Amino acid sequence: EQEDFISTLYDQLERQDIPVELIHSESAPGQLEVVLSYSDDILQLADDIVYARETVTNVAKQHGMKALFLPKTSMMAAGNGSHLHFSFREAGSQHRNAFSDPSQPTGISRKGESFIEGLLDHLPSL
Repeated sequence: EQEDFISTLYDQLERQDIPVELIHSESAPGQLEVVLSYSDDILQLADDIVYARETVTNVAKQHGMKALFLPKTSMMAAGNGSHLHFSFREAGSQHRNAFSDPSQPTGISRKGESFIEGLLDHLPSL
C-alpha cells in the first residue's frame, strides 16, 4: 500500500516538473519525508513546495489515506510538520561547505554561527 502511494506520488510530482531527490520513511509508522532537489531558483522552489504539499494531500486521498502536516500528533510521536534542510557552499565552490570549520571547537564556521544567530533572532517572525 505504501509502495503504491510512493510510486504514484513520484509520478505525479514528475508530471509537474517538481524535482524530487528522494522519498523515504521517517521515524513514525506511515510517516514519510519528501525531499525536493536543490535549486538556485528560490522562488520556483517555494512554489514547488506548495504544489508538492497539495500533491501529497491529493495522492493520499486517491489511496484512501489522509496526509497530515501537523507539527505533533502526540507528545510520544515524531512530528509531521514541514521543515527545511539548509545547504550552503562557498562562493565558486560546488563542494566546500560554508558552515564547516574543523578548527573551531563546535566544527561550525563563523558564517555558520552567524546564520544560526540570524535564524534564532528572527524566529518569532518566521
